[in-house]
Parts: sequence; structure tokens; C-alpha cells
Amino acid sequence: MGQRLFERIGRHTELTPLGKALKEDVRTLVDDADYLKDRARAIINGEMGAIRIGMGPMPSKILTAPLLRYMSTNHPGVRVECHVESTESMLESLKEHRLDVLVIATLLMPLSNDFRIEPIAALQGGAFMCREGHPLQARKSLSFDEICHYPIAALTMLNERIANYMVDSYGPAAHPDNCVSLRSNQFEPLIELASSSDTILFGVRGAALELVELPVKPAMKDSGLFGLVSLARSTEHPLLPTVRGLVTRLLQELPT
Repeated sequence: MGQRLFERIGRHTELTPLGKALKEDVRTLVDDADYLKDRARAIINGEMGAIRIGMGPMPSKILTAPLLRYMSTNHPGVRVECHVESTESMLESLKEHRLDVLVIATLLMPLSNDFRIEPIAALQGGAFMCREGHPLQARKSLSFDEICHYPIAALTMLNERIANYMVDSYGPAAHPDNCVSLRSNQFEPLIELASSSDTILFGVRGAALELVELPVKPAMKDSGLFGLVSLARSTEHPLLPTVRGLVTRLLQELPT
């Protein structure tokens, strides 16, 4: 401070006039330091703080409800935000620190040193699914042409790898641009549609277990690799271990 704060008077130490003037300010600083320590400890222990999670539409359908339920029960002081956008948009938000971590299909992730990718689970990829009681349900084997007699629904964000796999399996007519007539960037409405009509849903099997898988031949053996994506050169978010453990358990419990 450039001045004495204490002075010795005989055997005693007393505050100087400047020390007395700063006493309350110093007490406030000490209290604030204690508060910051307590707050940091609470964030590390998952008692408070916030985490923003980006998800693809498939992971969102599987994870959002159980993740929010778990956090509200076990970490009620934590604010959790779940966002569903395109992979490109979420990667940009991650780089700009608008999101803290992503749960997405990682096979078509662009090669970049900016991101840390942690594989979690490989899930059965493309499956054709319908409601209980659908006219095709009782069939033991179906061709792709027979599937096409009914409307086909799928996500808007089907990637090029899936499209190529469908063409390789069933021919040019199976390209999503040719065979899919009903699309949404959210998976839940498509499940509701397939559950209440003769529409056939194409998507990850584990995201629509309430539907029946149709035995289309040849069977699709494609799988989707899902994982956590975070910034490579950033310190790990203190709440990420909690999210990582829960997401890993939920995805690995699904059919592969």
C-alpha cells in the first residue's frame, strides 16, 4: 500500500489510521475469498454450476429425459441445457464456447486438432421400423420394394455415409432423396408418426424401441459410433465426468 498498516505500541500491535480505514474492506476481501473457495468446491462436487450439452437428434431422443431426470435428482443445484442442432452448427458453438460438450455420431467428424473425441458406444444403425399391427409386421422377410409401398420417414440430417450404405444395399432407389418422403430434424415426432400410422421409420434401432423392426433383406449391418466431443486444448469441464458416466451407461445399455 506504500504505507504502514500496523504499528507497535509498547507490547501491542495496533492498526495505523490507514489500516483502520481499510479494515472493513479487508474483511470483505477475506470473506469473498472464502466464498470463492466454497463455490469452487461446490462446482467441483456437482452441487452447483452449469453445463451446456449439444446432441444429435438420435442421442437427444435416447438421453435427454434420463439425463435431466438424473441431474434434477442428484445434482439439483446444477443448471443443465440440452441443445439439438446440426453437427456443423454444434461444432462451431463448441469452438466459440457456447456449448461445453457434444454427444454425436462421430464417424463423419471432420479431422481437426481442435476437438477431443471420446468413443462411447457403437449402436445398430439403419433399421426400418413400424408400429405394432402394421400390415407388414407379420412378414418374415421383406424386400426394399415392398417397404416402398408405404411412406418412409427419416431424419433431415441423414449423412452421406448412410445414404451410400442404403444405395449399396438396395440400389439407387434407396437413396434417401428418392425414397424418404417425410422428414424432421427431431426424432420424437417421427416416432409418433410411425406409432399412429402405416408410415415406416428409418433410423437407429435403439432410439425407437417402442416400434417393431421389419425384416428387410438384405439386413443392414451398419452401425453408428457415438461419442463425446469437447475442445482439445481446454481444461475439462468440472461436471463432465458426471455427464460422461451417465451417457456412457445409457448408450451402452442399448441394443448394439
